[in-house]
Amino acid sequence: MPSAIRAMAFNSHTERLAVARADGAVEIFHFADNYFQEKVIPGRDRRAIEALCWVGHRLFSAGLDGEVTEYDLENLRARYSIEAYGGPIWAISSNSQGTLLAVCRCHATHRLLVERGVGASKSREVVVWSVAFLSDYTIISGDSVGKVQIWDGLTGTLIRTHLVTKWDVLALSISQDESSVIAGTSEGTVVQFQFISSTVGQQDKHWVRTRTFKNHSHDVRALVHTDTAVVSGG
Repeated sequence: MPSAIRAMAFNSHTERLAVARADGAVEIFHFADNYFQEKVIPGRDRRAIEALCWVGHRLFSAGLDGEVTEYDLENLRARYSIEAYGGPIWAISSNSQGTLLAVCRCHATHRLLVERGVGASKSREVVVWSVAFLSDYTIISGDSVGKVQIWDGLTGTLIRTHLVTKWDVLALSISQDESSVIAGTSEGTVVQFQFISSTVGQQDKHWVRTRTFKNHSHDVRALVHTDTAVVSGG
């Protein structure tokens, strides 16, 4: 029985997709070779992975154990692990030069208050499961009452709300040119939004819901938006 997918990361230079499963295993798929499963790195006990990151040809992971791990992609094993000394890690990313890694730390500049849902969900606590940050300081969030929200990151104000499901929006991914965003939900759907004019001939662009993909029967926990494909894992 395949283990659930927890995280994915795509390397556009080598056209490799890294997939992390709930049992700690990491798989490498070669997109240029018909999505061939090229390598499998076995999991380790109690090493749940929450995030993956490519830095050139190097692959790193981080998880709830608070460690950052680099993998030996030739010998298919963990090369080394270092303690981040900050508790559980939910996200990892590198700078554009590939010289620095960042894991979830930071200081607050704005506090964005997410509204609760409608009807019975008004009494529910709202959890923001996923956040994307665009180069023009637009922030996109997905939450536990089924909303995808667009924010102005400079002023901290809400621009637009899209209610896409009665359940949770668990994952977000942005295209490289930042013209498209996909959202994965706990009911198994993937919803696409595009930054386009809502009417023909109009100059002003908005985030418009354009497609819904229904290919999963369970939670969609990880997404990758490449130039040619939408990849979802659940």
